[in-house]
Amino acid sequence: MTEPCTHIYMWAIVPPADLDRRIDAVRKEFSERFQCYRALKPPVHLTLYMPFKTMDEALNHHINSFKSWLSNQPAFSLCLKNFSFFERAKSPVVFIDVAPNAVLKKFNTRLSSHIVQLFGLEGGRTDFHPHFTIGYRDVSPEIFPEIKKIYSRRSFNATFDVNSVCLFRHNGIKWELIQECPLGARLSEQRELFGYERE
Repeated sequence: MTEPCTHIYMWAIVPPADLDRRIDAVRKEFSERFQCYRALKPPVHLTLYMPFKTMDEALNHHINSFKSWLSNQPAFSLCLKNFSFFERAKSPVVFIDVAPNAVLKKFNTRLSSHIVQLFGLEGGRTDFHPHFTIGYRDVSPEIFPEIKKIYSRRSFNATFDVNSVCLFRHNGIKWELIQECPLGARLSEQRELFGYERE
């Protein structure tokens, strides 16, 4: 009897190609300057729900329900602004920050609840802090003060529309994009219809 196949999955927001390249360039510059390469392994992304393990069969069973739910969620815009840090004692994190966004926060709360319900999980972290990682895991505490000094003074600004969310699966070596799920009416369509962004 074949044992059920399981993988680690992750729901995330992926920026448009031009912004993806900008962020990736920042990651590469950081890695070369400080010899910290771990952040280059995953794709450029904003994690919506921490990676979770489930059987592929369960994922396939629920994916259409999930896509249907997502199609009823409004698209929204995000603003990226400057750099910030998680000042962990053993493994500091450097990232491009996302400006406070009530729509994203509400969407993430609903998404997390939906994931927990569909896949029978125990619940995820509640301290959601959206960001795009530049350095983590191999950023040593010894060089972190210098990094913080430099990146506290640097600026980064960008805005983009979130019209879909992506489902990644880890194949044991890297993350693979397996689904891009559209949200409701694209933000450009909402602006045309309503003259403003839905809250």
